[in-house]
Amino acid sequence: MSEAAAQEQRREAISASQAQEGVRAGEQARAEASALYDEVRLAARAAFRARAADLSDAEPPSLGDVVRPLNDEEALRAFVGVNWGGYRALFLAMQSAPRLHMRGSLLITLFSGVWLLYRKQYVLGVGVLVAQALFAAFAGPFAPLAHLAVAAFVGAYGKSIVLKRGFALAAALPRETALRQLRRAGGVNLPAAALGMVLLGAMLTQRVAETIEIATAPASMLANVVRMLP
Repeated sequence: MSEAAAQEQRREAISASQAQEGVRAGEQARAEASALYDEVRLAARAAFRARAADLSDAEPPSLGDVVRPLNDEEALRAFVGVNWGGYRALFLAMQSAPRLHMRGSLLITLFSGVWLLYRKQYVLGVGVLVAQALFAAFAGPFAPLAHLAVAAFVGAYGKSIVLKRGFALAAALPRETALRQLRRAGGVNLPAAALGMVLLGAMLTQRVAETIEIATAPASMLANVVRMLP
């Protein structure tokens, strides 16, 4: 065999060897890429399954929670505000049927109109104060009985009146805004109570002056009679 043929065979052998190495390198690269793809795919699947499990375990938000009226202890506590402990037993009694329940209070009886203004029951509070003024002006000897009847009613049912209004507001408000609006509408108003005390004091002062005038009338008449004697 000539030297040229031998060199040609060596070149062919080298080329074949290089080709085989290239094929093996390509197969290895494809295997590595396939393995990497499988790892990424499995990791993504595991992450997706974990996320799906978390979502299935979590309680989804209910449409009813968004639009359901807020009519529970949290709402009435927000509406009453100050001294909720003094209202809770009455709230439990009214929860199933929010009608008026009698709960006597001597302090509310004594300051019925003022207390209603204090509790932001403005219409009723002004109505009671106006009624008391009318009783004092026109009821004559029956004025004390009329005062007592109105004051006794407010003292017996005042807290129920406050809670009943709270129930009505809570039932009409959506949950997402209920607490804020209930706190604004409820609670107490000290300036209004102070104004009510001023008005009540003015009426009492006038009543006392009239009583004193009536009480001193006989003595004045007697003095006039004495002056007329010869």
